[in-house]
Amino acid sequence: MSHILGFERENIEIIDLYVKRVFTKTTKNYFVNANGSLRTIMAELLGSAHDIFGFEEGAQLELVEAGQQINNLKSEDAPAIELDSPEETFKQRFHNRGNNVSFYIRKV
Repeated sequence: MSHILGFERENIEIIDLYVKRVFTKTTKNYFVNANGSLRTIMAELLGSAHDIFGFEEGAQLELVEAGQQINNLKSEDAPAIELDSPEETFKQRFHNRGNNVSFYIRKV
């Protein structure tokens, strides 16, 4: 079953977001409102991640945009996503790549 994240706005544009625990085969798809707050989407995703991805309770987690190309660095080891603005939407951050964006999740 997929979770639906970021539906606090009236302007709904649903995309399917693929999330994978780093260096495992554990994955989950989430339905996301591309016009929703990136902060809210990240908080909801991280809030449900302990059970879904098998992290121990209380572990600090972060999200990484998958597919980053950084010299001598595996994509799973790339820098975590940081918000540019508290009001930033998923679509503003990832522009029109919504259905082509995926995340890794890992412990801090």
